[in-house]
Amino acid sequence: MTGHRGIPPEQLKEILERHREWVESKGKKGKRASLALAKLWGAGLEGVDLSGADLGEAILVRANLARAVLVGTNLAKANLFEASLKGANLQEANLKGANLEGADLSTANLARASLSGTNLEGANLSGVNLRRVYLMRANLLGADLRDATGLTVAQVQSAIVDKKTRLPAYLNL
Repeated sequence: MTGHRGIPPEQLKEILERHREWVESKGKKGKRASLALAKLWGAGLEGVDLSGADLGEAILVRANLARAVLVGTNLAKANLFEASLKGANLQEANLKGANLEGADLSTANLARASLSGTNLEGANLSGVNLRRVYLMRANLLGADLRDATGLTVAQVQSAIVDKKTRLPAYLNL
């Protein structure tokens, strides 16, 4: 694929319906959503189950993915600038190199997700589950990680932090 592609609302609705069938039938019916390189600027995907979907390099700037299910979803190099992912389930999601600057991930579940090289500058990660999350070279400058669970000193040391990064009190750094 070359370049990003716009997805008309009716086509997106059909893709999401086929993906829902795929998820519910455990891959026996429907079709896995392939939205790599899609332009989904400001998309309303609140509560949508996108488990296992391919959203690599998709543009999801200011998209609403609050309470979305993104288990095992490929979001590598996706642009999620100022997106809402509040309460989203991102277990085992691939967010390598994604742009989540200013995004709201509060209370999201990121257990076992890969955030290597991800830009989380100024992101709200308060109350996030970060158990076994890969943060190598993740940009956490000015990010709010207060009340995050599962964050270790080793994870913080592998990431990029500054004095404006708000870390959980239990780390005692």
